[in-house]
Amino acid sequence: MGIRALLRSAAWCAVLLAPVLLFAEDAKPLEIFSRRLDAIERKFWRVALLPADHRERPDFNSELNELENLARAVSRSCTGYDRKAGARPELYADCVQISRVYNQFSLDSRTKNRRINLAGTGMRDYRRRHSKHVRDCQKEGTVDGKKGVPSGGKGIPHLYQVDGDDYSDFLDETADKNSRKFSSWTKNIKSREKAKTAEELFSIWQKSVCDMRAKLVKLAQNGTFKKEIQSNGSSNNRR
Repeated sequence: MGIRALLRSAAWCAVLLAPVLLFAEDAKPLEIFSRRLDAIERKFWRVALLPADHRERPDFNSELNELENLARAVSRSCTGYDRKAGARPELYADCVQISRVYNQFSLDSRTKNRRINLAGTGMRDYRRRHSKHVRDCQKEGTVDGKKGVPSGGKGIPHLYQVDGDDYSDFLDETADKNSRKFSSWTKNIKSREKAKTAEELFSIWQKSVCDMRAKLVKLAQNGTFKKEIQSNGSSNNRR
């Protein structure tokens, strides 16, 4: 086997083993998935608007495939889910949906596409709502430690801390705001048929992303996961 072939083989092994190594080091599969989704959400529509032969598109497609692999890994690592919370949420189908949107979305290369500035749906984006919620809890004298009530207002909230109803409201508000922005953006598409198709694909993408966000919170608050070895040598069985 030649040197190039060996290098290619090593590269593929690195890609396949990456999620395993990340889990072994971080021991927080939901947090890892959430951060990867953050990155994809930020870049999605910038890359989707690039020409089909642009060099960034294959790399981003690989990121989407990796997210699907991480969704499978989250499912494998979940050893139990509270029956009172309903059926265990699955992330894989939503990952497939956003990959399909990416592959189906296309515009005439002659169209001058303005950049789309959309609001994010992750924990960093939710921080302001989280901080307000904590302040309200403190004003009302809510005891820290109650399920769903964060213990502090600083920093980025964790998935297992957030108030599910408040986060759901945040997702709805963000989705509505982003839909209006995207609808306004499609006005520069001359073909009304293509503009309508673009909005339909965006709607599928937005719903899939928001569904994954809500599922991550449910998994964090109602699921149990395999113990993993952290980089400092300790183990974790965090919900």
